[in-house]
Amino acid sequence: MNSRVVAVFIGIFVFSLTGCGGRQAEQTREYSILNTLRLPAGYQGSGIDARGSLAYISMMATGSQTGARSLVIANLEKPAAPAILSATSSGLASDMAGIVVSGTHAYVPFESNQGTNFQVWDVRTPSSPSVVGSTSISCPAGMFPFGNPVLYGNYVYVSCFESEVTATGAFDIIDVSNPASPAVVATVPVTADYQPISLSISGQNLYVVATQGGSTTDYVLLYSIANPTSPSAVATVSTPHSPQWVAAQRTVAVVPIYDGSELQIVDFSNPSEPQTYNSSLGSCHPQSGTAYTGYMVFLPCGSPGGIALVNLAKVSGPTYSGTVLGGTVFNFLVASGPFLYGLDASGNLQTMGF
Repeated sequence: MNSRVVAVFIGIFVFSLTGCGGRQAEQTREYSILNTLRLPAGYQGSGIDARGSLAYISMMATGSQTGARSLVIANLEKPAAPAILSATSSGLASDMAGIVVSGTHAYVPFESNQGTNFQVWDVRTPSSPSVVGSTSISCPAGMFPFGNPVLYGNYVYVSCFESEVTATGAFDIIDVSNPASPAVVATVPVTADYQPISLSISGQNLYVVATQGGSTTDYVLLYSIANPTSPSAVATVSTPHSPQWVAAQRTVAVVPIYDGSELQIVDFSNPSEPQTYNSSLGSCHPQSGTAYTGYMVFLPCGSPGGIALVNLAKVSGPTYSGTVLGGTVFNFLVASGPFLYGLDASGNLQTMGF
């Protein structure tokens, strides 16, 4: 792709994060990887949350490691030279499913269907975080906590999923108002015979992508969480098979479709008549970990890698502007300020910017 075009769209991204009004100014600088930080050997990131100058990374094994997984905290104060502040054992050998952080606490589910599989961490001292509470999430038979958790007030929402199971899945709601004693307060089943693979919250809207292994049609579900412990179903929209993720801002949800090499955009501003649009992603087969910030959607591509860019300044007319950083396969992306941070398939934290 022409580097001038890439720079223009990344300029739009940076401009949108500043909150400035008026016309979006063009940038003529190129977007590149500024730093590669190696995570603990033998592991790779399974989720990332960036808050201020810190990145919080949950971990999963890349081989036959049997030891406890660690929570990694990195200092992003110098984005071109991030540094690991701590890599702290969870005491649990299951892979971490993902992570969400709020204030002085991080919330981490684990991919296990038995025993302790949810932890609350005190992260007020990034160099020495500690587990302060834990509980067991009881998923439907054969399923386990999966993907990134999401947070609304004092409640954490966690998907229950397993790709080889065809039974009805659910998401659990955990009350974390007392960090030392988190408690599951509700289990909410989704569409019959489907399973929730990804969750996103914007305002009082909870967006859920539900998938079924052998189906040709999957779904995006909208719930109201005005009552956080009793979500009410508001709308259901079908998606092409193989949705990977859901990210949302206000009433707009974006869903990458792996098989179709496309991004589906669903506008729920009128929940009784949701509007669906899509954008082709060329040769990019999008994976999990999509970031949606400002007007821009950033989608990690499967082999040979890269990040696809879609501009949603006009939701009904999305603009695909090609891919950047080809050759690197990212599992997850997060935006913080004018930078993107990505967890790649080789076990690195990548900083991307100008």
